[in-house]
Amino acid sequence: MDKLGAPGFGLAECAEVAAPFAGMELNGSRVAIHGFGSAGKAAARFLTERVSLNSEFPESA
Repeated sequence: MDKLGAPGFGLAECAEVAAPFAGMELNGSRVAIHGFGSAGKAAARFLTERVSLNSEFPESA
């Protein structure tokens, strides 16, 4: 999993779980990633995938 970006995947998972506790929603949010090494690159990729997947199928109110 390391070549796939395990630290970035973990960061995306944590962001998705923590967002509701912070009163935030990932859809429509902007993030700043400091550094664009292997972890930052994977975090950007996984967060982008989650936001675009969630915005295709929005939760019904």
